[in-house]
Amino acid sequence: MRPLIVLLLVMAGLTFDRPLLAENPEAQARQGIVKIVNQMKALRFCKSAGCSFKEIQYTLTPDKKAKGYQALIKAKIERPSRTFDKGSYRLAYSTLGWQLMGGSEATDVNDTIYRQDRFETTSVYSSRAYTGAVADMSTGYKQLYFGVFNKGLERK
Repeated sequence: MRPLIVLLLVMAGLTFDRPLLAENPEAQARQGIVKIVNQMKALRFCKSAGCSFKEIQYTLTPDKKAKGYQALIKAKIERPSRTFDKGSYRLAYSTLGWQLMGGSEATDVNDTIYRQDRFETTSVYSSRAYTGAVADMSTGYKQLYFGVFNKGLERK
């Protein structure tokens, strides 16, 4: 009888000792965004070893319309030119996890806007905008879209 009581107490302790993430969607969303931010810290913005995300910050806000959360990740981008450029990325959270919705990157030579798997960029070297698929680029957003995320969807 005594081993059964000990077993029940141990099982109860495992259940009540930590909050269930499924019962706390904000905690689950925050845990996911922190994981994404940590992966960004190790990511190269471009092919050069000197390209990286620095000073990564995020804000998490409830999305009442979608019954989920939204996040905005902002980061400075360090490149070999030693200029600090900026990146901003929008994410949406639902029961399926985080999804990369779009963002923007501004460097000393171009500005690029992203909408899921598409982009539009303007450059100081050209007077016209160039549009295309993210897969055709080699910048940070592509690294996020395919490396950190699985085609924009959070990896599980």
